[in-house]
Amino acid sequence: SARLGTCRRQKQRKSTIGTWRSPLARRSAKLGGLRQTRGGSLYRIEEQIRGKPPDKRLHVRQAQAVPLLDDMKRWFEATLATLSAKSDTTKAIRYALNRWPALVYYCTDGQAEIDNLIAERALRGVALGRRNFLFVGSDSGGERAAAMYSLIGS
Repeated sequence: SARLGTCRRQKQRKSTIGTWRSPLARRSAKLGGLRQTRGGSLYRIEEQIRGKPPDKRLHVRQAQAVPLLDDMKRWFEATLATLSAKSDTTKAIRYALNRWPALVYYCTDGQAEIDNLIAERALRGVALGRRNFLFVGSDSGGERAAAMYSLIGS
């Protein structure tokens, strides 16, 4: 059955929006730095297990990533209580907490990736190609471009 997983990079992008516009810019930057350190540790774990069998990846994630994620969630909850309800940092933390089960799903499945960056990169060419089709000039030019993109993509 299909399970929803959330991209950690999307959470990362969401958590950096508006950091410098906030009146609490220095504090937000400090909180962002702490978050980056914890998130960076998770990506270092993934670098160590990349290419390993799913059961090995799952075992390492359970042993190393889950405690970090539990700590990160406690830190998010504690930090949330000290922030203004309308701050950008609060919105970013709530975003992560509301999607927590999907964010940590990769720790329950050795085949899942920490983020969907590979898929996003693969689709980038499709999105660029779609935009380029607007400027092919004619129907026959569009058909040729589509054939070329199909040939190159396969």
